[in-house]
Amino acid sequence: RKVEISQAKERFLIFVLDGVPVKTMKKSFKNQSATGNKSPTLASKGKNKKGGCEFNGKLEFEPVIVKAQYEEESFLLYQKYMQWVHKEKVNKREYLNFLCQQTLEYTDISDPKGSDTLHCGSWHMKYYIGNMLVAVSVVDVMPRGMSSVLFFYEPDLSKYSIGSVGMILDILKMKRDEITFPDFSYYYNGLYIAN
Repeated sequence: RKVEISQAKERFLIFVLDGVPVKTMKKSFKNQSATGNKSPTLASKGKNKKGGCEFNGKLEFEPVIVKAQYEEESFLLYQKYMQWVHKEKVNKREYLNFLCQQTLEYTDISDPKGSDTLHCGSWHMKYYIGNMLVAVSVVDVMPRGMSSVLFFYEPDLSKYSIGSVGMILDILKMKRDEITFPDFSYYYNGLYIAN
């Protein structure tokens, strides 16, 4: 499935799922990124005069879902996000301990017809614009719902309420899975589940 974010007029974003508008949201404005630094990951998208990422009409997110594991590009994005949001420097060990090693057991649940499978466990749902990683949704998927552990993203996209976009993308994934698995209906935003 493809999710697009289109700008309608100047102050609103429209979320489009497979070509159908599903949500309109007031856009928050910031004149530049909080870091003020140029982002090499968004260099091909262009920069506005104040240093933030320029919005060129439409963002298309292509998700890639992988088991919670260390990948360099995700770690570098996490470092950048933590420095910008929390003013914290994090190292590889902290990243591994928090987002890669404290995982749920991986199990598969098949629907009664055998036509689909719900993959339970800890996952990184990686979102790209073109070939650039711009966000990662770290989620725990359980038989009855999904817990959003953390959504981290390219700080230059914060002016587009990208954290809210992440939550909407998580919920859209759940709604799709709920069609086949009716008990899979609970979304927990930011809830930590130990074991």
